[in-house]
Amino acid sequence: MHSTGVGPIGMGDSQAVAGQLGQGRVVIFADSNGFTAMIFNNDNGSQSIAGFTDPSSQWQQMVLNTLHWLTKVI
Repeated sequence: MHSTGVGPIGMGDSQAVAGQLGQGRVVIFADSNGFTAMIFNNDNGSQSIAGFTDPSSQWQQMVLNTLHWLTKVI
């Protein structure tokens, strides 16, 4: 429990919650960045990559782990 007594303990950029609901599992994401591939054109002519295909992130592994967890039998 969070120190305020409300909700779970999270770290900084927490963007999802997961848990069991009845006989199943549920995951709720507060941000779609991990499921989208984005390319931004910067003012200086360069491009920035964000989201699922960003090589500096671990979104792909997080999505795979989430789907694996959701498909496990309780």
